[in-house]
Amino acid sequence: MQAIAWTVWQYFCSIYIGFFTSLLMGLMVMIWLAGLLRAPGTLGREAWGRLLTQWQANSLRAQWGLVLGGLALLVALAWMFYPYAQVARLYGARPASEILAMLPQPQSYFMARISLIWGPLVDRFPPMFRINEQQMFVGALPLLLCAIGLFFAPPPRQRLAFGLLMGSMLLAVLLTLSVGGQSAWQALVGLPLVSAMRAMARLILVLLFPLAYGCALAVDGWLQRGQKSRILVGLALGLMLFEMAAIRPPVSPKSEMRAQLLRMQDRLPKDLAPDAILFFAQRHEAFFENDLNAMWVALQHGHATLNGYSGFVPSGYTETYVDDCSELPKRVLAYLKFSGQSGNATAYRELMGKIVPIGFFDCPAQWFSEMPTVSSSTGPQDPAQIAKVTWTLQGMRLSHGLRKVAIRVHNGSDRLLTVMTPGQKPLHLAWRFVDAQGRSPQRHPVKRRLPFDMPPHSDQTVDLWIPPKAEIERGSLEVYLGQAAVKDLPPLVIPWPHSPASAVAPEPADNIDTLANGALANPKTAPAPRKTPTSPRFP
Repeated sequence: MQAIAWTVWQYFCSIYIGFFTSLLMGLMVMIWLAGLLRAPGTLGREAWGRLLTQWQANSLRAQWGLVLGGLALLVALAWMFYPYAQVARLYGARPASEILAMLPQPQSYFMARISLIWGPLVDRFPPMFRINEQQMFVGALPLLLCAIGLFFAPPPRQRLAFGLLMGSMLLAVLLTLSVGGQSAWQALVGLPLVSAMRAMARLILVLLFPLAYGCALAVDGWLQRGQKSRILVGLALGLMLFEMAAIRPPVSPKSEMRAQLLRMQDRLPKDLAPDAILFFAQRHEAFFENDLNAMWVALQHGHATLNGYSGFVPSGYTETYVDDCSELPKRVLAYLKFSGQSGNATAYRELMGKIVPIGFFDCPAQWFSEMPTVSSSTGPQDPAQIAKVTWTLQGMRLSHGLRKVAIRVHNGSDRLLTVMTPGQKPLHLAWRFVDAQGRSPQRHPVKRRLPFDMPPHSDQTVDLWIPPKAEIERGSLEVYLGQAAVKDLPPLVIPWPHSPASAVAPEPADNIDTLANGALANPKTAPAPRKTPTSPRFP
């Protein structure tokens, strides 16, 4: 009962640790039962008899205590998992492909980038999906000691424990190992709870227990062989201590974390309405740091927020959006679809009226009063309609180490321009750099989809984020309109006198260098870009 209670407690401490502990214990039980089934009849009956005798040796009060205690633990687990079951019911289970892609591979057990000794070897292994989640190497000395421990006969009273620990460790490794994209775990991935476990490499945290047992067997075996062996043990433990200490773990100073929170709090507007919903643009930190900080600031001030971080991304959620304001209506539209209110313009306006975007630029005011749409035409786009679409340079600025190029797209036709077309790729902009000779090092242009449908004679701003490594100083940035119906439309050509963004000091976040469109516009005849008013609620 104590073992079961500690396992349940592990679930409350960490679901992953609880799950993998249960997996290891379940494999031990299977090994033990298999041993009973294969044992001669008398031995098997004796084992079951001992279990029955131990149960009957307890008083009636103790038996009821065990039964009620087990039921209480089951209720505790059910209480803890109820919110997760609700989320699974609303959003569905994780895709099996996501779980299988993160299963440990043979090289996972030999990778540890934080090690000063073994870290450089990581780059010699084949590329892996989410390689940062695959660092499972515990060290050469622990593995060597555990392997040596397998050759020392355990004391008679520990032989059962030896078989269960070593056998369950081997089975757990084989069960979760992925070789060439194939794994025995595929047969289990659809089961409840199993389908929620994404970061499977965390299994190593539980495997440390049988590994430590194997190391202890080796040390005990050597210590029993005399003084020279004791010297060898001391040397091995010293080397293992050195190996464990020779690491460079990633650290984050508290002062830096607190400064991030203070910067985000400083961006918070004054006199917010009690029902205001905050939505922070992302800044220099990693996207999850931004969203976690935003959640904390909103919680401290008693407001809801659209920011959030989880390993499970809902539909319509973009992890990295920086300060692209189209992410705001996208999330609202995704929520309306999720809540069964698709197309409800009233619900859209009510929700948008409560949202306070913070740190965004050039957000069209009409998004707060008119619900944008993402629809598909019944057939291919009309080339005559596409020919009336123009795209011009609105401006550019340096942000987050990237050059942000804002392209204003104008629908000059008298009809709605839909983003999607049956059987064809979405309407999008595509960009590439060319040098002075017109040659491009890019094999394929980088695409950026138009976020929403475009009503007649409307404008839409599409942000292109240019990484420094793509820039060609004194070259040109070519921006194309991409769609199957688009043929032979000349690109927007933007001369690029800039140094790469990585070599330029960051500009203030609100410094937008709007360039002259006349000299840089699409060669096609285009109306002068109109300035889109911003919402008065933007701080």
